[in-house]
Amino acid sequence: RNVSADDKGTEGTVLKQYERKVAEVVHEYRDICKENANRQRQIHNAEREANMHEEEEGEEDEALLQRMQERAQLVDWNALLVAEREEEIKEIESTVVEIYDIANELDRMVNNQGEMIDEVDTNVSRGADHVEAGQEQLSMANTSAKKSRKLKC
Repeated sequence: RNVSADDKGTEGTVLKQYERKVAEVVHEYRDICKENANRQRQIHNAEREANMHEEEEGEEDEALLQRMQERAQLVDWNALLVAEREEEIKEIESTVVEIYDIANELDRMVNNQGEMIDEVDTNVSRGADHVEAGQEQLSMANTSAKKSRKLKC
């Protein structure tokens, strides 16, 4: 199999297209997660300000205290979710890098195998040429032997 420069170029182009797509998806996912984290922080800050405002007004009854505790738990839970999402994003990014490295290694292996196949093809062609030349020499030797036998007889 002869691997042409166009085939190698096409393989590289397709690989680069996949790389760009994966990078775009990871970037978009990261942006979405950052937006969500920012929204959660804004909610947390707004709740904190509301709680402070309520405290300033002197509402210190049991229900307010319980609502504040529930909100604090909710904020802590949201912060935990944001941290988990950030960790998952890092894992996805790491996986994408691994996939990228694997794709590059496969591309290198395919190119190396293409070169080996070209060498095998060249060696087979040379072998066929040598066999053909050998057949011609045998034919000439046979003709020469027949002529020398006729002269001796």
